[in-house]
Amino acid sequence: MLLAAGGASAPQHAQAVRAVQLPDGSTEMAYEFDIALQVIALRGSIPADVNLEFRKALSKYGQFRLSQRSQLKDIFEELSNARKKQSAARADAVTLGDAWLAPAIRAGLLQPIPDAQNSTWWKRLPPRWRAMVTRDSSGRLSRKGQVWACPYRWGCTLIAYRKSALLRRGGHPVEDWKDLLQPKLEGRIAWTDSPREFVGAALQTLGMHFNSTAADVKAAGISEADLAEAVARLRKQVRVFSSREHTRALSASDVWAVVGWSGDLLPLAERMNDVVLVAPSSGTALWADMWAVPWQAQNGSKMEGPSPLLPAWLDFWLQPSRAAWNRGLKSGASPLLLPPQSTASDRENLSEDSRYPGIVEGFGDMIPSETVLQRSQFLEPLDQPTQQLYNRVLHGA
Repeated sequence: MLLAAGGASAPQHAQAVRAVQLPDGSTEMAYEFDIALQVIALRGSIPADVNLEFRKALSKYGQFRLSQRSQLKDIFEELSNARKKQSAARADAVTLGDAWLAPAIRAGLLQPIPDAQNSTWWKRLPPRWRAMVTRDSSGRLSRKGQVWACPYRWGCTLIAYRKSALLRRGGHPVEDWKDLLQPKLEGRIAWTDSPREFVGAALQTLGMHFNSTAADVKAAGISEADLAEAVARLRKQVRVFSSREHTRALSASDVWAVVGWSGDLLPLAERMNDVVLVAPSSGTALWADMWAVPWQAQNGSKMEGPSPLLPAWLDFWLQPSRAAWNRGLKSGASPLLLPPQSTASDRENLSEDSRYPGIVEGFGDMIPSETVLQRSQFLEPLDQPTQQLYNRVLHGA
């Protein structure tokens, strides 16, 4: 993109000056503009072919700069450090998991996405997702809040168990959270290191759900002692709490079942013939990765705010054609494929034959049944009384 220089000083976006020959034969010095989009993503969340596809589409309009970080924690920590030139705090968009969104908003590390509600991607986004990314300045869900993120993939917590080990020793199939309490699984479960999900699963065994508050539990007639007992009963079944060693424990036959995120368990199930993958029938926990805008994004006009190319990046991820491609749990499914929480969804891209109830078959290409997903929830921020209840039942505090 070129702009005549004349005698004016260089605009802040100008990268260089070069001579341009005009049709009348005269020469004019012009500033050459370099519009860039800088994205910092979670490693592995953007397939290589997707990266190349976007670069190709953008080639005539600007530069695309992609950096990756191995953990969401690394991105979150960088957001508070704008001094480093390549810091996530200066990028136009960064990956954040849904669990990190509220803390980042509360800490002032993000800015609302400019003009989000008038964008193409927002119009495509189902109501369930809109509600999730619309929050107040403290990070709480709020219909009157602002739009803080654009989701681009999601997955869920699954249970994987070794059929040969469990059933041949007198155990019964695992279909829901309560089945993890069977005697044959005592000390034979590995669990990802997430206290929030662990207590949520204990609540599920009591007929509650992952986002049940302290007030909800009391209203249901469940005492704190009842919940503490459910947590203790479930803890008795667990041998390993780890987000790194849980899958290895199943591979080594140290445990017979593992509870973890779909991105971790699907590759494991592909390698092991006797592993059954289950999305608990009463519902499970959902997770999502999203694009959020750092508070010091610097590729916009006058080197302030996000790049003018940001809307193209967000629209790219929510195109219907991408949903047809990004439809399995292995790499994270498209937000357009998640059914509403309370009503049936008509997803033309998923055939009737592939809607397996509970058991996740086909691995990379399949997702749990609509019934299970309608019963499943994203983990919402806990209010203070519920946080205190969690601490007491987990630690006796």
